[in-house]
Amino acid sequence: MRKLWFFTFFALFATGFMVVILRMGVDVRHIEVKPAAPKPMTGRLTVNSLDDMSLYTTYYTKIVLCGVEPRPMVSARDAATAVQTFQGNTLTCKPVGMGTPCDGRTAPKFNGAIVVQCFLPDGTDLAAKLVEIGLLCGLPAQAGGTYKACAH
Repeated sequence: MRKLWFFTFFALFATGFMVVILRMGVDVRHIEVKPAAPKPMTGRLTVNSLDDMSLYTTYYTKIVLCGVEPRPMVSARDAATAVQTFQGNTLTCKPVGMGTPCDGRTAPKFNGAIVVQCFLPDGTDLAAKLVEIGLLCGLPAQAGGTYKACAH
């Protein structure tokens, strides 16, 4: 009898507690969901072309280098050399919003790709290196004077 009384008391208490919580209720239709803050990424680079790159972390993430665009009329040989040179390198990339030259000037995503500034293992900015060897051109509207623009 004593066990039955204890069980009944516990059941009533739990039911009452649930009623109080449900009446306090939070209307989930009005909760704002904030987008996740950008995080740095480290992974291996896959280069399909100068404007089609991915970073493999635990899955492939399509990336776009901020502040640069492919140089017009780059030869296929030069582009293939770049692919061979940088393919498979481990990069550390900062998405726009984490202190890139493009912060406040460009969207964090472009055509489904994350817009990033990436660094080679020795700390060299990948976009700056690709501009230096003549494969990319800087976009001053996106990155100010960080990368040298091409004369069109």
